[in-house]
Formats: sequence, structure tokens, C-alpha cells
Amino acid sequence: MVRYILQPRWIAWHVLCLVVAVVFLRLGRWQWEVAGSTGELDWQNAAYALQWVVFTGFVGWFWYKVMADQRLVEGRRAADAAEEERVD
Repeated sequence: MVRYILQPRWIAWHVLCLVVAVVFLRLGRWQWEVAGSTGELDWQNAAYALQWVVFTGFVGWFWYKVMADQRLVEGRRAADAAEEERVD
């Protein structure tokens, strides 16, 4: 397990991304139910339901990119610390 993911400053962001993803999926489910509520499929509402799923994917992608950037920052910090120890 990578330690920076569980740092207290990131916990709120993890929770926020999770809540937003769940809300988006629930909105997509609701939109899908609206699309089929008349007995025949309403393609516009079905497309909106798919759009909410895409938005959820964007939340996952955003979370991944932020964590990947943080991994790079932590790697640079570790390399700088190791370099300073060698110099001293």
C-alpha cells in the first residue's frame, strides 16, 4: 500500500470522489428509469443515463491522475532527501 494515499489531507478528497461517483451513478440509474417509464424507451433520456456513467468515469480518471501526480511528488521528495543525505 502506498503511504501517501492514506495521508489525512487526502482522505477528504477520496471521500468526495467516492460520494460524487455514487451520486452520478444514482442519477444515471434514475435517468434510465425515466427513459423506460412510458413503456417504450425514450432515447434522449437513455443517452442522458449513459452520460452520467461517462461523468462517473471522469471522476475516476480525475482521482487517478491526482494520485499519480502525488506519487511523482513523493518520489521527487524521497530522491531529494536521499541526495541531501549523501551530500552531508
